[in-house]
Amino acid sequence: RDAGPGDCFVALPGQRVDGHEFVANALARGAAGAIVMRPLPLAVLPRNGFVVQVDDTHPLGKKGKIETGYRGADRRSGNRSTLSVLQGAPGGGLIDYEHREQFHSGYVTLGTSIGKLSVQAGVRAEAADTEFDVLTRGASYDNDYRSVFPSANLAWDFGNGRTTRLTYSKRIERP
Repeated sequence: RDAGPGDCFVALPGQRVDGHEFVANALARGAAGAIVMRPLPLAVLPRNGFVVQVDDTHPLGKKGKIETGYRGADRRSGNRSTLSVLQGAPGGGLIDYEHREQFHSGYVTLGTSIGKLSVQAGVRAEAADTEFDVLTRGASYDNDYRSVFPSANLAWDFGNGRTTRLTYSKRIERP
């Protein structure tokens, strides 16, 4: 419960008290970050946001490997300004909005070689919680989603730089 400026607060659930209840207080007192076990409400997170990424690779048998990773991000932006209207045109007033997105993704990829055949299979999962608030109108728009992206790759090495490959992947294009 006691994290000060520059500290990293670790939120653990206990038998009587859940450390997640104290994350907002630790961040308000200047903690540099928090390690949590579940998503937090967007209102708890720092205004400027953060990104955490962890990747790991381990051998799997003699010729294989397993790759895992996680990426979490909190992005926030907003605008507070006055719109000026020229020469009697309609409009004018404040343009205030806040945009918040909490994004989590993880992946697992397994790969190995069996003679001249290389095999790789993986999956990536994403979860995003997005809020867009138009403060001057009191309107709020949510765009939350969960997605899974499987992939597979088979390759046969004929030698002399010739390889035949069969792949499958589900992807999404973002701006």
